[in-house]
Amino acid sequence: MKLIFILSSILLLSFTSCKKNVTKVNPELIGNWQSEDGDYGILIDENGFGSYENYPTFFTVTGQARLRKDVLQIWPKRFKVNQFPEEHKVPGGADYRTIILDDVTYRD
Repeated sequence: MKLIFILSSILLLSFTSCKKNVTKVNPELIGNWQSEDGDYGILIDENGFGSYENYPTFFTVTGQARLRKDVLQIWPKRFKVNQFPEEHKVPGGADYRTIILDDVTYRD
C-alpha cells in the first residue's frame, strides 16, 4: 500500500511539475488577446489567471494559465504557440502586439 502511494505521488509530480505559471516563464503573454477575426479571446492577468472564449459557440474556459515549452494551457484547453508575443511599431499610431496560437493570430 505504501509503495502504491509513493508511486502515485511520483507520477502526479511528474505531470504537474513541468508546467509553469505563465507569468513566471513568459510574462509577455500577459494581456487581453483578441483574434483578428473576432471569434476568440484570451485574457491572461498578472497573477497567471487565464480565460479563453470562443464567442460564436459561447464556450468559455477559466483557470491558471500554464506554459510548457510551446504549449499554453488554460485547462482543459491547450494551444500550440506558433509565435510568442511580437511587438509591432506603428509610426504615428498605436503600437500593438501579436501572438499566434494554433495558427490563429491574436492582437493585444
